[in-house]
Amino acid sequence: MRVFKKVNGNSRWVVLLIISMLILSPDQLSGQQPFHLVPDSILTYIYIREDNSMQFSGATYNYYSDRIIDSTVTTGIDRKVANKTIYSWSEGVVDELNTYKVVDGSIIPDIHKVFTYDPWNLVQEEFVERWYSDRWMNLNLFKYTYDENSRLKVYNREIWRNSTWSDYSADSLFYDTKGLLTERSARLKETGQYITRILYQYHPSGHKKLQVRQDYINNQWTNITQTTFFYNDCGTQNVSVTDKWIDGTWQPYSRSEIYYHIEPDPGVRRVTVCHKGTTLSVRLKELAAHLSHGDCIGGCVDLNAGVRPRPSGSSGDIPDNQIARKQPFVVFPNPATEYLTLRVTDSACPPAGIELMDYAGRIIRSIRPGDQTEITINLTGLQSGNYILRVTADSLYSTVISKQ
Repeated sequence: MRVFKKVNGNSRWVVLLIISMLILSPDQLSGQQPFHLVPDSILTYIYIREDNSMQFSGATYNYYSDRIIDSTVTTGIDRKVANKTIYSWSEGVVDELNTYKVVDGSIIPDIHKVFTYDPWNLVQEEFVERWYSDRWMNLNLFKYTYDENSRLKVYNREIWRNSTWSDYSADSLFYDTKGLLTERSARLKETGQYITRILYQYHPSGHKKLQVRQDYINNQWTNITQTTFFYNDCGTQNVSVTDKWIDGTWQPYSRSEIYYHIEPDPGVRRVTVCHKGTTLSVRLKELAAHLSHGDCIGGCVDLNAGVRPRPSGSSGDIPDNQIARKQPFVVFPNPATEYLTLRVTDSACPPAGIELMDYAGRIIRSIRPGDQTEITINLTGLQSGNYILRVTADSLYSTVISKQ
């Protein structure tokens, strides 16, 4: 039986572009460290307001074969298995995923996913079906688009309706000049209406610090949840804390703790640890003793390292209060025919850049407004439909416009 230790150590999550979920995979440190730091489990706690405490609510356990995840088991508050996911691998990628759930003591199918890839092993399509009573039924079809740096740019969601696939929504992802994801927003394809978005903030080292989810309700962005990520001295995420926006303020909601084990490469006898801010090389047989008094696996990491001026055209940090702010401009007419006007309504937030984009994330028009407070955008020659107008000011704003 493997003994799991809570390692206050570093983990890099490998994101397989699978709908909206993360697949846990070993921390690939090849070229840096002769070992893999593998996430074993995540324990989740829910905040109990009556006594101001966190109560265990469930766990996720990961199982591996040859350092590759082959299944994940999720339990509830009673620690009984609630569902299990099995991953099927082919030529180094997950090509199929099957999830089962426990109902009245019986294990039944729940979700089946199939993935197709391009020659560079980037997910192109994801087909999802769900088990209903006695048969599989189509559910979703996701199609992914990437930029020239192989970063996910847009993914479109189709739903199975009236025996055919119908467009439903599109998620657009935006990155800063350092390649860090700053915003992910979803819109309905039919109307261009926003649904939800997630804003991201990072430590100067590039480690994710905060993410805020906001839903578009009553024509404005409304805070829903914010998650703060915590790391040990080796830069490994080991805790995340989520708050909910209730009655105009952030209030505690949940907490997750991540546990790891180490898998040294063959023949390795020494590994590095961070001991009170100093990186040491220790013998493998001494590792348990170092972990027992608070050292972590890997070299020491300074989350505040690498402070640089905010890149031009990037979204920068999310405001400290995380409250969605009103856009400092108005756009008219919308829908438009040949020309669109953007008028600045807040002189304290002049736009530094304006970009008109299609739903694939391609920039169609790019404008540097200078000191102008009223900017005209030429739509001549564009096909009728919805477009994204992105404005860089004190923050990164985006809105949907329609061309008739």
